[in-house]
Amino acid sequence: MTDRKEFLRQTALFNAIGAAFQRALIYSDGKDDGLKDQLKRDLEGYLRRIETQYQQNVSSEKHLRTIAGVAKGMSDKHGHILKNGRFRVGIAQKAVNIYLKLLWCYGWIPEPPHCPIDSIVLAEIGDRRTKWTKMDDIEDYRDAIERIQAHIQRTGPKMSLSKWELYVWNNRRKQGVQQDIGADR
Repeated sequence: MTDRKEFLRQTALFNAIGAAFQRALIYSDGKDDGLKDQLKRDLEGYLRRIETQYQQNVSSEKHLRTIAGVAKGMSDKHGHILKNGRFRVGIAQKAVNIYLKLLWCYGWIPEPPHCPIDSIVLAEIGDRRTKWTKMDDIEDYRDAIERIQAHIQRTGPKMSLSKWELYVWNNRRKQGVQQDIGADR
């Protein structure tokens, strides 16, 4: 592996884990930083391992099993430092989906079957009640994916989950930049 490719992979891992943990309050109080660092290294290992599965197209069902497996594996290994002993499905999906999104954008894997679910995506479909950081059941995640798909079908443009989320994310960023520019005048 070239140094440039490893740099990009490390950047994707850093961004995926950072985004998943950002507002999630995943740790129980007073936990040692060394234990937190080990959890992050283990999650990084999970993400690196699943990367090989996504070298070809993966079904939605297999993707659901992958996310559930990451949540369970991390809970089993690190429950002693996690809030309520759980690595929630919402956190797992965000890390997995952002990592895959970045690898797809790099051109390293085919398009992932799902998109990262976060507050921006949920707001875009008009859902202000669901909190992705609190999601802890794979069926709740499946329901959110189905609601996003239904929204795309109703409102268009007709595209896959991954392409739609990229479109939403890019447009939100552009609007934010335009608002920031206008505020300086």
